[in-house]
Amino acid sequence: MAFAMSGGDAHLLAPFDGSCQRAFVASLAALHRTSTSSAAIPLGLLGFRTIGSMRRALLCQGAIAWSAALPLLGEGIETTHVTSARHAYRCSVAAGLGHEASREVLNRKTADIVSIILSAAHRLANTSEGCKQLSITGLFLDLHEQPRKSIGRQLDESQAVLAGRIAKEATRLELRRRRHMTPAAALRTPVAVELVHAYDSAALKLASCGFCIIDGGLSLSDSRMLYDHFSGALHRGELFGPVSSDACNKGSFSLSIPIIVGAGPGPNNELIKQEVARHPSKAGAFAKACALRNALRVLIGLPSEIMDRLNAKCGSLVSSEVPPTVLCACYPPITGACYHRHKDWYPYETSNHRYLTVMLYLNPDWAEADGGELVVHNNSGILETILPIAGRMVVFFSRTIWHEVRPAKMRNRFAFTLWADSAELGPGSKRA
Repeated sequence: MAFAMSGGDAHLLAPFDGSCQRAFVASLAALHRTSTSSAAIPLGLLGFRTIGSMRRALLCQGAIAWSAALPLLGEGIETTHVTSARHAYRCSVAAGLGHEASREVLNRKTADIVSIILSAAHRLANTSEGCKQLSITGLFLDLHEQPRKSIGRQLDESQAVLAGRIAKEATRLELRRRRHMTPAAALRTPVAVELVHAYDSAALKLASCGFCIIDGGLSLSDSRMLYDHFSGALHRGELFGPVSSDACNKGSFSLSIPIIVGAGPGPNNELIKQEVARHPSKAGAFAKACALRNALRVLIGLPSEIMDRLNAKCGSLVSSEVPPTVLCACYPPITGACYHRHKDWYPYETSNHRYLTVMLYLNPDWAEADGGELVVHNNSGILETILPIAGRMVVFFSRTIWHEVRPAKMRNRFAFTLWADSAELGPGSKRA
């Protein structure tokens, strides 16, 4: 869904007129970066600290469409929904139903939950007047842009996305194991130091805009080497897991790469040359290993370096931790894979500690005609459209930045992603 958000002023406890509607949209935007209570001030909802209480207050004001549309935000999912789904999943596992049967129970439960929380929106969507009211919220795609995509259809798509988010969080909570997190400072790498030094303004843009772009994170030759390697593996049905059926990024493929593969110093170039001279048949394997190590080095080294710059320039005191794996994701044009507008963290995700998202693209000779753009949004609409060209890195705050991935049109689109956690902020903080 696209969010057409605009600012506006409204008096405390003002009637729910046009100016208050605009303020409400602005308040919804504020929910992504501040507390619910401060976001609610323009609406006269200061005493309501939860999404549920805000929804009930809107109903009391007669703002039926606004109340119905509120769950469409990621924040519209409440912890009680996740708890209920988790309980159903836990009971099915305890009953010995097996993995597939337990997942089916979970999927039915989440579908029922979302059906209930979106029931009011569906009832409105069944009438022309209701559709008109829902469209005023700005939470739906502009019908002029997609005239054949009705509000009802968008609700159906949103329902699948919300159900998937609840199921994912319930599963993570029930099955998670304590991951070994490494302080980012312990993974400082010279290549990351040099890169951030060359892009000294990156930390300032990250602070002011919530994201930044750094080019040259990986050489073209290394990018091409890895692109060809992963494309071949995907074609042969190797390395990658099954195609995703997740409603958010249906049609994509992913692979978790242990950071230990490339985190260490590894052999230097001279030793590699000697080894290749002794074993010429291994030259290709050595080259791929070196390219992967170079990619992982810049990924694991960047969080610490850019956060140090950010802390020095802005006076913040946030440190980061790096997980044991990096995600390699592929969006093939043949499946029409994309990733709908989302954030990498939502308040209900108590198992998710993500703070900083670091991406590295592997796509050589990529042009606009190839599609696959990363679209970064702010509260007013599209902030920037970024081509996933080889060696380009994008860094953004996981908790505040809305983004989407458009379908690749001509070739497979590959990207590495690392999510750095923040021990200071914890799972429930939105601070950027």
